[in-house]
Amino acid sequence: METDTQTDLSATLQGLTALSQDIRLRTFRMLMSAEPEGLPAGSISTALGVAPNKLSAHLNILLRAGLIKVERIGRNMIYSADVDAVGTLLTRLVETCCNDNPDLCKQLNSFSKERCC
Repeated sequence: METDTQTDLSATLQGLTALSQDIRLRTFRMLMSAEPEGLPAGSISTALGVAPNKLSAHLNILLRAGLIKVERIGRNMIYSADVDAVGTLLTRLVETCCNDNPDLCKQLNSFSKERCC
């Protein structure tokens, strides 16, 4: 039985699509590693060697997908990962896993505990 509504599926696809490009995935990973402080756009641009205007377009795609957020601090735009949204995306990917047989999902459980924080 499918549990996703069309809206949930659209949000999941939007998140995955946003991450399916090299610069956006590297940006997202940088922001995840910079949690909870986040990073200014200029630092991301410099670290990735991407022109600021090109990075801005990629950041906007990640923002629209709801995977990152931005806060203005003085003259700087500080970008950070939206960890709750990332958790929701990961949950949507595996919510129908294993046909309600938790023994089959042990590898997923150990991954999240070993690799995160």
